[in-house]
Amino acid sequence: MRLFKVSAAQVAANPLAEPGLTPCGTFDLPDNQGLIGNRSVVAGLGVSPSSSGSRDGTVLVSVATPDLTDIGGARANNLSVRGTIAFSSPADSASCTRLGIINLERMDQLTF
Repeated sequence: MRLFKVSAAQVAANPLAEPGLTPCGTFDLPDNQGLIGNRSVVAGLGVSPSSSGSRDGTVLVSVATPDLTDIGGARANNLSVRGTIAFSSPADSASCTRLGIINLERMDQLTF
């Protein structure tokens, strides 16, 4: 996962192309890389000030694993995992510090 930091001025005229951007932070997610349509996906994104009145922010990125009912993956078809990764995003900085996984949930029941 790559997190990008862009300003309103950068996107005012035109959308920005991802290849031309440098991520401010990254986090490696296990998934079935190479299997088209079966990668982990961003399920939600939230940003909030780190503290009241602060320009620094905390970014929460929720990710979900795909359903693997149509392929033989490394995990069971009925197991779907969702997690949230936190980043610290200081104001006036091009970097974001990865704080880590703040939750990890099994979304479906396992069966044997």
